[in-house]
Amino acid sequence: MPIQKPAPMMVNGRPIYTLSSYVPVSIEVTVPKTTDDEVELMLGQLLAQHGAGPEKLLDTAWIAKEFPGATNADDLRLAVRQELEGMAAQNAEQDKPVRCAEKLAERLNQSVTPGDVAAVKQELMAEFQQQASQAGEGFEQFMAANSMALDQYFDQQAREMAAQDAALDAYARNAKLDVDPSEYPQLLGMPADQMDQILSQLRSMGQLDMVREAALRAKAMRVLVSQCKCTYHHETEAEAAERVAQLKQMMAQAGQPGGPAEPPAPAGGPSLKLV
Repeated sequence: MPIQKPAPMMVNGRPIYTLSSYVPVSIEVTVPKTTDDEVELMLGQLLAQHGAGPEKLLDTAWIAKEFPGATNADDLRLAVRQELEGMAAQNAEQDKPVRCAEKLAERLNQSVTPGDVAAVKQELMAEFQQQASQAGEGFEQFMAANSMALDQYFDQQAREMAAQDAALDAYARNAKLDVDPSEYPQLLGMPADQMDQILSQLRSMGQLDMVREAALRAKAMRVLVSQCKCTYHHETEAEAAERVAQLKQMMAQAGQPGGPAEPPAPAGGPSLKLV
């Protein structure tokens, strides 16, 4: 049974969190392995996006028309594989901040306040609902049918993310980090040429402190990742097969098409870079 941590000290209505250690974190990042099954799954998705089924892989004229630079189905398979391999490497690097934040959160000396967890959950649900509304009626039906499971999922996600935010706050305070509004575009992805207008709007809404907190956490994360000790685990065939099986299940639940395509015509011709 986990030990219940004490509540944080409150200063001016805000919790003050501390860490058991501030030395660089050690993480392991998994690099996904691209399998033939995954290529077929994504190829099925690609065909569906073009309103076609596996039979179109035998139509070289259609392939050349829909995918300039490709001459047959093997060109598409090669392009899909290259795209997946590139995404795997990119995702591994993008996973480093997540792993670092998780490790840092394990060092929290205090429990995260219910208010902080509730605020994060509200943000997560608002963002998810916006994405769901854009995805169409099928996804909204999926949400309605799985409302209880989704609520539990958001509870768990909110607790984890609130703990990571708290740990980054403690890390930034210990490192005496500070941010200037001029750093917001780089740290938060805000358009630099609109900063005056954005800050004015945020000020009128009373959200300047929230934006500063987010920028400070982003800065703390950059420092944390730059100093971390990282090793890479390359996914095994069995691990990759399990991941792809879970992906298929998720796609089926969401009502998305996709699946193995029929064998193509003989290989040859230039590869196609998918975007």
